[in-house]
Amino acid sequence: MKIGTGSKGSTDMKEKLRASLGKVTFELMIVTLGVLIALVINEWFQNYQEEKVCACHS
Repeated sequence: MKIGTGSKGSTDMKEKLRASLGKVTFELMIVTLGVLIALVINEWFQNYQEEKVCACHS
């Protein structure tokens, strides 16, 4: 009699892989969102400083 995991082991592996990919995708989205927010804040701050300099020279 042969003892093996058969398709059940394969299914468990697929479920673990799917869960891991879900976690990685979620973390990637969070990091991407953080970078985009940082870029927006940086752009806003640069515009703010340029307007501040222009107002002082007027």
